[in-house]
Amino acid sequence: MLSEEYVISGSIVDHQEFHKFGLTDCGISVLAQKRYLLLTDDFRLSQYAESNGVDAIDFNHIRVLYWNQG
Repeated sequence: MLSEEYVISGSIVDHQEFHKFGLTDCGISVLAQKRYLLLTDDFRLSQYAESNGVDAIDFNHIRVLYWNQG
């Protein structure tokens, strides 16, 4: 069973990273903390998330591994 989770937008705009990452990425980062693996192709977001204790993978790193095997 899937469940939908959300963060109230008003609470996100108070985060210091809001102006750097915007509403969607900031919300994803907040929800992922301590609960989910964040998979993204946004290097800045993955680095920021990892520096804040979020497990994150930059999808571009996986792509490079695949291309090098070909």
